[in-house]
Amino acid sequence: MTPMDVEISRGEYEAVVEVVRRASGMDCGARRPDFLLRRLSERMTSLGVDSLAGYLPMLAAADAARGELGELINLLCIPETFFFRDEELFEALRLRVVPELVRRAAARGGARRLLVWSAACATGEEAYSLAMVLEEALSAVLGWSGSVLATDISAQSLAVARTAAYRGGSFRQVLPSWAARWFTTAPGGQRKVVDSIRNLVELRRHNLVSDLYPVGVDLVLCRNVLMYFRNATALGVLERLRDALVPGGCLVIGEAEQMRGEVVGMERWHIAGRTIWRKA
Repeated sequence: MTPMDVEISRGEYEAVVEVVRRASGMDCGARRPDFLLRRLSERMTSLGVDSLAGYLPMLAAADAARGELGELINLLCIPETFFFRDEELFEALRLRVVPELVRRAAARGGARRLLVWSAACATGEEAYSLAMVLEEALSAVLGWSGSVLATDISAQSLAVARTAAYRGGSFRQVLPSWAARWFTTAPGGQRKVVDSIRNLVELRRHNLVSDLYPVGVDLVLCRNVLMYFRNATALGVLERLRDALVPGGCLVIGEAEQMRGEVVGMERWHIAGRTIWRKA
């Protein structure tokens, strides 16, 4: 049996779309129907299931964290990421945003520590990039430290992130000086993030639609995820991200995902041609 041999009716296909949407927020049927069909066909073929009528009960018996539904969601989460994706943004974070967050945190009093959240971190390059930015920016501020919470719905992507070992394509925007400082040579032509940076990052599975959010976060990056959600779902996620932030905390979303209106309690901050959202 090949992937093209499986039987998929319109009604059953829409049932799968709804199961995936309810579990993960991803509206694959609207944005990527051909991609979803291919992945469905491949998965069903690998299981020896020749119709959606036989596959749907397998999804109904699981949740997004485990079982067949988790496997399907892993297949649909195709990460396209690399270290310091959007160089100008990371420079703005290092030179402008992190110092401003330190200033505001110092004014509030309390612990001299920043918490950054890489939401939908995929295979981890963004999270480790943020840890490097924190280390660089905070090294000039006596007594301050930072940590990164890195979350994703895909257990498969998180497994890669936990290895902290990457190949050439992930390094397309890493400065040679940073590559020498923050990476070591690993077997198989890979390079591995140094332990001092790995220790700043906590990796955790998290569903942006259904799980509890952290609190007391100074900076959130949630890029190129909201585009896969329906408008109402995306707005709900944005409001919960806002609530996770401390007053004056910042939110970065993809440039193609900029809010079509205002989220109450958030204001725009334009830096280096990028829009950063700041909690009032």
